[in-house]
Amino acid sequence: DGAFVMGVSAASSDLDFVISGSGAVVPGDETAEPASGTVVFDLAGENLAANTNYFIALSGTIGNPQAVVVPVDMATIGSGT
Repeated sequence: DGAFVMGVSAASSDLDFVISGSGAVVPGDETAEPASGTVVFDLAGENLAANTNYFIALSGTIGNPQAVVVPVDMATIGSGT
């Protein structure tokens, strides 16, 4: 789990999902935790729209990650009042 929120400007962006922590890579060991700083997934050229929230989820394995990107236009959401 690594849920977080960040604010970015509307534009085309390159989003990298990077391992953080102190894991050590053991050559040839597919079960070893990747080293901190390893890029797991790269969403290059992702167009981020203004007034839009994005749910981004990764699943799978380090060697075969899968991404889901779900944009939510905040204009379509009621104010809740």
